[in-house]
Amino acid sequence: MLQLTHPSLGRIIATNTNESRSMNPRLRKVWALIAVLCSFVANFDTARASDTTNAELKMLLRSLQGEYPSINYKGLTRDATGRIIEARIGYTNLTDSNLFLLSKINSIQSLWMRGGPSKKYISTEDLSSLHKLTNLIELHAGCFLAYWKPGVFEQICELRGLKKLNLYYSFPAAAENYARLAQLTNLEELRITGTTNFTLREAHVLTNLTRLKNLSVQLNGLPSTDTNFFGTLHHLTNLQVTFYSR
Repeated sequence: MLQLTHPSLGRIIATNTNESRSMNPRLRKVWALIAVLCSFVANFDTARASDTTNAELKMLLRSLQGEYPSINYKGLTRDATGRIIEARIGYTNLTDSNLFLLSKINSIQSLWMRGGPSKKYISTEDLSSLHKLTNLIELHAGCFLAYWKPGVFEQICELRGLKKLNLYYSFPAAAENYARLAQLTNLEELRITGTTNFTLREAHVLTNLTRLKNLSVQLNGLPSTDTNFFGTLHHLTNLQVTFYSR
């Protein structure tokens, strides 16, 4: 037996192919009409879901447009043709559903995410949608401290098209996860500040990023002159290394 199922219509049972050949022509027409009806309802549901997503995206963009008035930041930046090329999303709007909505705007090249006094910390599910932003080359993450859920830092290191990464008071809870930075071989600019677990030992992984031109890192520990390994980065034109110890 062939079963046609749709959430709005329930389960409809039709005869199999061999039985349908011996069907009364009128009955065959009935089944054909039912199949058309199922297809129509399915298409209607898809269109309705698309309309809902579009409406939610418009609401989010209106919210982002005025998110940083006090510090004269634009929540959205457009190019000469009106396409959105940069989005800044603060902690009040930083949810999994909103990141999913932003992933619909493939023209985004730069994304700023700001954490803050919120329990809605981003997760791996939230960040997975960013892989749809195939033009994303610049990512800024600030004020998340070490409160990223497990796997979030690793997800960022999977965005291999990035050319610029800025981690400001945003770092993995486990220092060994810095090794994942070696995957970002297209990076030309990297800034790491405000960590509590990024030391000279972890910094050695940066020698894998051979395209780096600008590098600014804050290392935890006492000042040291043992930073000659940065000399292997032959494309560096700007290097800033500072030390921080409590």
